Amino acid sequence: MCPLELYDGSSILLKLGGTVFVPSKQEGRVIRYGLHEVDDFYKEKKLEEGELLLRPSECVLACSTDRIHMPAGYMGFIQTKGTLARLFVITHCTDPQIDSGFNGKITFEIVNLSPFEIVLPVGSPVAQLFVSRVSTENFPPYSGKYRDSDIPTLPRPFSASQ
Repeated sequence: MCPLELYDGSSILLKLGGTVFVPSKQEGRVIRYGLHEVDDFYKEKKLEEGELLLRPSECVLACSTDRIHMPAGYMGFIQTKGTLARLFVITHCTDPQIDSGFNGKITFEIVNLSPFEIVLPVGSPVAQLFVSRVSTENFPPYSGKYRDSDIPTLPRPFSASQ
């Protein structure tokens, strides 16, 4: 599932990776949910200084340092680390599930809800992954558009089958 050193009691530690995508303002442009490619609405940024500075209300897409493989019959739920949450920083925007069969680095939707600037060092624990057994294994494992990524994944348009 993941490297052994990430196991932390009842959860798996998820650490901040060194690449983020920062949303960029696009005056007069609108994203039509599920229909448009959005790559030009984001700028990729390598955290060369080894840290992420989040100003009040800023948000980024980031990802975990380590790849996670969720085996068949299991699924995961992400929660922000408590100390970070108490600074009013969240690591996911109500999209906490990791589906059975997922394999890759986990994308975080990090938002600073506080009135002050927060610095997150690359490699610092920002979230926890809680793993649960599912009641059935009679479904195909996750093979969707966000599988096998090594960088934060941007939103993708819906496919014709969705």
